[in-house]
This record gives sequence, structure tokens and C-alpha cells, in this order.
Amino acid sequence: MSVPTRASGPSGTPVSALALGSWHTWDRLAPSETAETLTTAIEHGINLFDVGIYSPQRKGATDVLFAEGMHRAGIARDRYRLAVKGWLPHDADELPNLLPQVDELLDRQNTDRADFLVLGDLMHGITFRDELLKQLESLIASGKVANWAVNNWSADDIFSFTRSAVEAGLPRPEYAQLKYGPARRSVAESDLLRSLGVSIGLTIQASDTFEGGLLLGSQAGRMIGGDLGGIQASIRASVTLLREVAAELGGTAAQLAIAVPLCNPQVSSVLVGARTQEQVLDNIGAFALIERVGVEGIRRAAHEFWFDKGIVDPASSWGIRPDDDPHSYTVSER
Repeated sequence: MSVPTRASGPSGTPVSALALGSWHTWDRLAPSETAETLTTAIEHGINLFDVGIYSPQRKGATDVLFAEGMHRAGIARDRYRLAVKGWLPHDADELPNLLPQVDELLDRQNTDRADFLVLGDLMHGITFRDELLKQLESLIASGKVANWAVNNWSADDIFSFTRSAVEAGLPRPEYAQLKYGPARRSVAESDLLRSLGVSIGLTIQASDTFEGGLLLGSQAGRMIGGDLGGIQASIRASVTLLREVAAELGGTAAQLAIAVPLCNPQVSSVLVGARTQEQVLDNIGAFALIERVGVEGIRRAAHEFWFDKGIVDPASSWGIRPDDDPHSYTVSER
């Protein structure tokens, strides 16, 4: 089965509804394994890949290894869309430094352009609006960045900054990358986000759908996302039941988890960290599951796993409170 495409946002750029990458996906594989996984993804229609330089949790080379994997697999740059992360200041009195970040990322990718620049978490609101607009304008005008998106921003911040961007002659954001899966739906499925879809054409890229693997029973000793709303204990306790419910539908837990955001028409893609050919093919099976069960069937089956309902404020963002700071990532022990 070939992964279908959806519009990335206002630009109408076609992107695969399943995307790969982000976090330390590629620095946990041998080079040959990376090339095999990327080849499988491309052959099955996946054309959207998300990379970034991740620190201070662990200064890794996952983005470099991704680029090397593409080269080793012989996959030309024009066969895929590249989304790169642009991190924003953690301190309120700092200014963004997107230009050198993007230059470094493009150099590490051996390319001269990114299809999407995903602006990182806002920890103190948009205290540097004018400078951020200036840098974004420079990157787009230079051709280094075609479109922009945001990562875990609140609906209010997205609307406010988009208004400023449009007034400055910049395009609207393509998508908001949000934590979104069976367990976390309160923000992505809120009226606030839906209204942004109507008013500015914003789509959603679902990320951390497996809650760092916890939803699938992973106990690997590695950094995963912070526990916004304190629901990870409930997620851990639901692993067996999720597998059973998915099996009753003729699918796997991963497929059911991916199917939940895919059933939202505002979602342009689901970003997963599949590292093996087997995982890629299993994840792609989510589309067949939706075809068999239907949207309402998926929603009914997954409803009992919505653990942040009534707990996480739909108006919130990743950086809404000090303890949401990505510096305080959870460590999942084996």
C-alpha cells in the first residue's frame, strides 16, 4: 500500500500522511539499517521527514545520520520534503538565532533548502516578535526555507503571530506539530485548533503519538517527552488493553494509535519515529485499518484511552508552565 498524501497547509504542498523522524530516531541505528528503513519508506510513498539538532538533553548527530542514510540509499533530494527544527530561546531576554541554525542544519543535510522550518517551543510567549519576523522573512526571501510551521505553540500564540506575519507580507504557517494520539487529544481536537483550521488554513502534524513508546509497552532507558497533565501512569497501565482492542479490530496497537489522529480531517500527517522496515510497514497498516473499521469505529475503540480529557487545558502549550520545560524530560527505565 502506498501512503496517501494530504495538503501540508495553506500552500497546498502535498505531503505523505505518515512522516518519519524527529528526536533521536536515526542515531539508534547502524548506517545500513537507516538506509534500508528510508528506502522502504520512500518506496511506500512516505515523502516527509523531520530532523533537528537536539540538545541539551544529548548532543546527537541524528540529523547527520539521516542525511548519510539518504545518500547511502541513493535517494535524491527532490524525492522528499525536509522539515527542520528551529529552536527558540529558553530565556525571556534572549533573541532568536534562526539564521545560523538553519545554515548549520542545511550544511549537515548537504542541501540548500528546507521545505518547512518548524519553530520550536515558546517558553515565555512571543517576547521577540519583531526579531522573529525579521529572521523568518530573511530565510524565506533567501530560498533557504519555503514554508514555516510551529511546534507545541498555544492556539492564541499561533493566531497572534500569524496575524503579525501576514501583516509583514509573510505566508501563513502550514501546520502545528502537536502531541496527539489516543492518550492526548484535548489540545489537537479542541475548538481552538479547529477555528485556526477554518480561519488561517492551519493543519496539524500529530507527534509523540506513542508517548515515547510507553503506549506500546516500551520500557527503554532513554529520554522521552515530559508528562504534561501527569497521565503517563495511566498510559503505562493501558498497554495490554490497547493491544487487545486493536487485535479485535484486526490491527496492532501502533496502527490504532496512528489511526486516531488520521481520523481528524485537520491532520496533514502523523510523525513517527519508526526505525526499522518492519515498524514502517506496520505503521502504514493504519490506513488499511481505517478503511476496514471506519472513522467512527476507530474513535469508539480508542475513546477509553483519552487520558488527558478534562486534565490538560486545550488553550495550553508545551511551555505554559515551568515544569513543562523540555529540560525536564522523563527518563523511562528498563
